[in-house]
Amino acid sequence: MNEQGKSAEAVRLHREILDTKLQVLGQEHPKTLSSMNGLGQALTDLEQFEEAVSIFQRLISLADETYAESHRLRYSFRRHYGVCLHRMGRTAEAEEVLLESYLGLTDSVGASHDETRQVARQLVEFYEAEGRPEKAAEYRAVPVVNPVR
Repeated sequence: MNEQGKSAEAVRLHREILDTKLQVLGQEHPKTLSSMNGLGQALTDLEQFEEAVSIFQRLISLADETYAESHRLRYSFRRHYGVCLHRMGRTAEAEEVLLESYLGLTDSVGASHDETRQVARQLVEFYEAEGRPEKAAEYRAVPVVNPVR
């Protein structure tokens, strides 16, 4: 099976899993929201952007209703939405969403947390792709995790 076929199969499986979780757990359960995120990512990989955007917007709305403002998942889900928007060429929106994700994660889990550093790497990629190396350099300097002693 080629990559496109594998991705299409992944979308099918994500849909089945999400449907089951919606029925069993409800739409606001963390595992359901996580499955929505996975479906949005799989749709982004297949470049089915309009549906992915719809999924991510619903996901973010549910996460904002479900979690406290300081909860990391609110910002983690935004990261994947920002990547989708960038791949669509919606750069102004993508930048806004990625920055919101970065700032929210910095506040909720700290600058050295793995998820915060992942968003920083995505901001580096974003700014490099947009020909803004000076902005990319700002996020390249995000601190590394301190070793556990």
